[in-house]
Amino acid sequence: MRLPADIRARLVKIGQLADRHIDLADAALILAAAERPGVPLDPYRRHLERLVADVRAYVGGTRPAVPLELRIEALVQVIVRKYGYGGTESVFDDLEAANLMRVIDSRSGLPIVIGILFIHSARALGWPMEGLDFPGRFLVRIDADGQRRILDPFGGGRVLATPDMREMFKAVAGNHVELTPNHYREMGNRDMLLRLQGNIKARRLRGERLYDALETIEAMLLFAPAAAELWREADGSPLVTDNGNFLARCWFEAGIPDPYALARTLADRPGILEHGLFLDMGSLAVVAGSNGVNVMERETCS
Repeated sequence: MRLPADIRARLVKIGQLADRHIDLADAALILAAAERPGVPLDPYRRHLERLVADVRAYVGGTRPAVPLELRIEALVQVIVRKYGYGGTESVFDDLEAANLMRVIDSRSGLPIVIGILFIHSARALGWPMEGLDFPGRFLVRIDADGQRRILDPFGGGRVLATPDMREMFKAVAGNHVELTPNHYREMGNRDMLLRLQGNIKARRLRGERLYDALETIEAMLLFAPAAAELWREADGSPLVTDNGNFLARCWFEAGIPDPYALARTLADRPGILEHGLFLDMGSLAVVAGSNGVNVMERETCS
């Protein structure tokens, strides 16, 4: 199913935002809506607001500062105990367990989706919480008063110590691999959305639904246009030209200060046939964006 035009436009807008400005839960709802065209989002947004309100009520407000342990208790009591969010091993075979709308309906979902509910509720109250890119199980970290705790939202919000994480890691990676900080690095909002949609892509590939997997990748590129690792075929193989040459997509966050120097460097690098900078090949550029059409002409020396 092709993305509805309104969903596509919203994802493109997310792709233009700085990572810190992305509303994680709302973006996840927009991605979920792509699979449920015509279903209104407002009831789901109101549910997210209710989660936040209930957590706030549990701690008696956010002033004075709420102690770390009470924050954790409130999140667990509201999200897990009151509303029953969680999951079993069966969700890992369920495509809908990665859809936030479906998860809100059923109260059962993948670790990343339950984690998004924790993160949304905490951040809405001004409590710093980050997602951790832990292998096999999405985890979250909450910080307060110089302390931090790592929680397993899928496991009922259990607080994890280092031995717990080591055991979980070895169950996935094997006893011969040691846990390092790289295995639980902090994730940005866009990376969390990529991990969410990556679950959908992987399940579609396993089910040999290549066209659907390609559509998932295309949607991911809309909100993460700099994710060069997505610029591949639907089966995960590298993208190649008709002549059999590999393509690589590069992204420069701060722009290219000296495109001519970059062009020379790339042209001198063995194995690179073309760089696509197209320098001195035009005198006028027409750029369409959210603010309309901008026509730019190249400056000429007098």
